[in-house]
Order: sequence, then C-alpha cells, then structure tokens
Amino acid sequence: MKFSVGLLSWKRVLNIRQIVDEYIFHDDLIDEIIIWNNNPEEHIEFGEGYDIVKVINCQNPEDFGLITRFCMGSLSKNPMIILQDDDYLLPYETLVKLRDAWVKEPDCFHTFFGRGPTIDETYSEVCFPKAPICGRLYVMDRKYCGLILHEYLHLEDDERELIKYKGDDLLASYVMTHHTGNLHTVHNLEIHALDDSYALSFGESRPSRPIMEGAVHPRSNDVRKEEDRDGWVDDRTKMMNFCREKYE
Repeated sequence: MKFSVGLLSWKRVLNIRQIVDEYIFHDDLIDEIIIWNNNPEEHIEFGEGYDIVKVINCQNPEDFGLITRFCMGSLSKNPMIILQDDDYLLPYETLVKLRDAWVKEPDCFHTFFGRGPTIDETYSEVCFPKAPICGRLYVMDRKYCGLILHEYLHLEDDERELIKYKGDDLLASYVMTHHTGNLHTVHNLEIHALDDSYALSFGESRPSRPIMEGAVHPRSNDVRKEEDRDGWVDDRTKMMNFCREKYE
C-alpha cells in the first residue's frame, strides 16, 4: 500500500518545497502529494518531474482554516493518507513504521503528538502510547475525512467559528473516537524539524523566527510571550471541553 500525503500551506513555501523534494524519492511508499495553499498572496506550482504533486491555490481572501486538511484527505486517491503540518518532514524509516502501524490499526489516528486533559481539566497533558487528542500528524483512513467534515459543517455557526482556526485537531480527534470507540496511537518517531515561523501556538503575533541550528525540535526554543501562551491555553481548553461535552 502507498500513501497519499496532504500538506497544508500558509507562508512556509520553502518548507513545502523541502518536504516535496524529499518525499518524491520515496515512490515505493508515496505516490500522491496534495498541497492546499491557504495564502492567496502566494502561488505554488511544481514543474516537470513532479507528476505526483497536485496543488490547490486558494484565491479566496478569507482563510478557510485548518479544517481544509480534511478536504485534502477526502480528495486523495489512496485510502491510507498522511495529513501533516509543514514544519517538519518524515524520514523514510518513519514512513515505513507508520505504514505498518496503520495496516494493523486503521481505525484511529497515528501520530507523534498525543495530548489529553490535565488533572484540572485544562489543555493539555502529554499522552503516550494512547491519547484522546491527536495533532500535527494524522495517519488515517481517507473515509474518516468525510465524517469529520460532516460534523464540522453541522455545527452551529458560533461552534464552527470556535473550531475553525485553532481547533480542527480537537474536533477530529473526538469525532473519530466517538464513532470508532478507539483512542489514537502515539508513536515515538524520528522527525526532521523545519522552520516553524507563523505557528498559531505562538499567539496573536505569530512571529517569524529562524530555526535553531541543531535543535531537536524548534519549539524547544519557545519565543511566546507569557500572555500569548496563557491565551493559547485558554482557547484550547475551551475548544477541548466543547468537544468533550459534545462527543465523549
């Protein structure tokens, strides 16, 4: 079996090119790459030699939000899909491990980023090897993308606005578990970190900063202001508890 890979892009075009240039050489594992570019100020295209790459350049001035990653998934030709953020790439050995894990356990997310509520019901506690919340990487069955989009589109307007920009992972995680009964599997995986400028978790300012030379993970050098971090935790806690109440 081979992967379809979905990459969501906003202002990190160099990362996208680096990831694609790595993945096209793993043609025994990946035979489709879909890029959803949510930034109308950037136009992404790939030329000769990139036949497996498909790019959707959104020209709408409104950012459709992170939920579009599951639109990409629903457009994939393969049932086994990778939906990933664009601030890291997965080495070959990691892709093999994820493929084998998904074949054995297709009815949950597979990831390296597992989270759950803390003891005081706030976001979030690191969870391993099973987690109620999966983020940043989703190895999953394509058929569940439609389920997640269906739930999102049937939320009330205020609920959908709550989830749109910062809570797609929370909604998807709880919807999946609600329908399958399975928590998500968290793996100890090698990843190669890339520039994570403009990350939503940095707060409203979404600063640009270069990756640290030799850093295991760029977010280890946390540049968030304390008030931004507090705001991020408060927002995530609100979204998490909304999803728990609705789907647990």
